[in-house]
Amino acid sequence: MILNHKYKFIFIRTGKTAGTSVECFLSQFCEDNDVISPLYEDEEQVKKRLNLRNAQNYEKTYSSLGLKFIGNFIKDFFNKKTTSFKKKHIFYDHSSISEINKYFPNHIVKNYLKFCIIRNPYSFLISQFYWHNLKKNKIYRSDESKQEIKRNFDEYVKNCSKNFYYQKKIIINEKNEYSINKYLFYENLESDLKNLMKELKINEKYKYILNDFKFKKNDNSYKPKKLLDKKNIEIIFKEAGYFFEKFKYSKSPPSELLWEE
Repeated sequence: MILNHKYKFIFIRTGKTAGTSVECFLSQFCEDNDVISPLYEDEEQVKKRLNLRNAQNYEKTYSSLGLKFIGNFIKDFFNKKTTSFKKKHIFYDHSSISEINKYFPNHIVKNYLKFCIIRNPYSFLISQFYWHNLKKNKIYRSDESKQEIKRNFDEYVKNCSKNFYYQKKIIINEKNEYSINKYLFYENLESDLKNLMKELKINEKYKYILNDFKFKKNDNSYKPKKLLDKKNIEIIFKEAGYFFEKFKYSKSPPSELLWEE
């Protein structure tokens, strides 16, 4: 995530929506007092080579006087330990709007433009599926793997509710305080981002454009997109109901994602 004071915006990162590239792009407009969440080490190295700001100010110290603190204070008192009034919260890449509301001052979260990127649930889940397998070191390398990929994807879809749960949790304000007030769409990201720059009145000359940041993991792997059949379409449509309803995505997937025997 990024919190920028000069242009008064907060970027909340959802999963598998080019968030790393967008964070790198936005970091060129940040200053010393802005918040930039950490990326993976190799991605931070890319930013360093490009002379962009690395992660900064992402640890927030705050006072804790809640019931949990009082309980710990009493426990530590009898155990002759010292209890600190100060606690620390670390903002990471997918910190939620609820966390931002909780740990930043009201005048910031109220008045800054808060935005995130939304993606078609079907293409999101396919991308998430490959990312999940990459983390397990499962790499598909040739067309011979197509049937295996399809079987694995069908199994993955059966438990896909957690993917949409966490994606929703990032953007939903549980206490209904200051919510996200701008959505960019992955399918139109370049034009949406361009319009956002105008809205934020960022008129300075860009050193880098969005396409300068490509973090494609495992480029030499074989990752077909045509994986959706009637059965898993029904499952995804049900589990991602919030996204289909709120963002008006069609139940019919893009043709380029449909499974071909």
